[in-house]
Amino acid sequence: MYIAEHNLAEKVLIVAEIGVNHEGSFETARMLVEKAAEAGVDAVKFQTYLPEEYVTAADKERFARVTRFALSFDEFRRLADIATALGLIFFSTPLGLQSADALEAFVPVYKISSGDLTYHRLLAHIAAKGKPVILSTGGATVKEIDAAVEVLRRHGPDRPLSEWLLLNQCVACYPAPAEEVNLRAIPFLRERYGVTVGYSDHTLSNAACIAAVALGARALEKHFTDRKTGRDFHDHALSSEPHEMARLVQDVREVEAALGTGEKRRTPCEEVGLPRLRRGIAVRRDMRAGETLTADDITWLRPQGEFPIGAEEQVIGRTLIRDLPAGHLIRRKDLGEER
Repeated sequence: MYIAEHNLAEKVLIVAEIGVNHEGSFETARMLVEKAAEAGVDAVKFQTYLPEEYVTAADKERFARVTRFALSFDEFRRLADIATALGLIFFSTPLGLQSADALEAFVPVYKISSGDLTYHRLLAHIAAKGKPVILSTGGATVKEIDAAVEVLRRHGPDRPLSEWLLLNQCVACYPAPAEEVNLRAIPFLRERYGVTVGYSDHTLSNAACIAAVALGARALEKHFTDRKTGRDFHDHALSSEPHEMARLVQDVREVEAALGTGEKRRTPCEEVGLPRLRRGIAVRRDMRAGETLTADDITWLRPQGEFPIGAEEQVIGRTLIRDLPAGHLIRRKDLGEER
C-alpha cells in the first residue's frame, strides 16, 4: 500500500499526531509541524472540523473548547504546504462531511477516527473520493469493523482493499493501560481483512509502538506536542515531546532493520566470526611424527582451524610428519600437505 510516495511495505510510516494540540493557534500548529520534521517523522496529522457538525451545542463546555481549538480550512491548506516543503506527508481526520470535502484538494489520504467507525455516512462519503483510507478501530467489535469495512468496500475504489485501506489497531482510552493495548490484534486484523495494519498509540511510553512494529504494524501514530507540562488539554499528557519522538523514530528504524526478511540465512557478520565459534579437528593426545591418526586420536575444539567438523575422513588414516601436543588443531602441513 502506498500513501503518497511512501511504500508501507518497505518502510513503516511514522505519523506525528498533532490533532488539536495547537489549541487553535495557527502559529503553534506551524511550530509543531516544524518540530515534527526535525524529529524525523514521515507525516503529520491533524483533526479538521466545523464545530456544529462535530459536537452538540448543548454540551456548552465541550462546544466552546472545540470552537476555540478549530482552525480554518484555509489554515489547513497552508499547513499542508508547509509540511510538504519540509518533506512530510500531510493529512487530517475530517470530523464531518464538509470537512472531508474541504480536505480533498490537498491530502493524499483520509484518516477516519475510531469514534466515527460506525458513522457509515461519513465512511461512504470519504471512500467515494477514491483516496487511500486509514480507519482506526478503537472501541470497535469485530462485527462493527466488518460492517465498516463493507461500507468502505461498497463505496470505495474498484480495486482490492489491500491497495487503499489501512486498519489501525487502537484502544480508545486516553491514556491506554498497557494491559489493554492488545497488540496481538494486529496480525488478527491483517489476516481477517487482508489489508495493511497500523497502530495508533495512546500509551505513555514508546514500548507498545516498538512491539507493534515487531508484530507487523506498517504505520504508527503517536500524539505529538512541544511540551506536556503546564497544559490542561488531556491530549498533551499522552503525547511525545520532540526528543521523545526523535527517539521513537530511531528505535523504529532499528527494529525495522532487525526484523530482516524472514529468510533464515548466514549473515555477513556471521561469516566473519563463525570460524571462531565452530569446532575443528584436533589431536586428543600427544602424538609423534610417523603415527597414523585413528578415530580415537581426534577430538573437536574451537576455533575451527583448517579441518572443520565433517572433514574427519580427510585426517583419519593419515600419517603425521611432526610431533603434535594434545589439543593441537591439525593443520594440512602436519600431514605433509603444502599450502
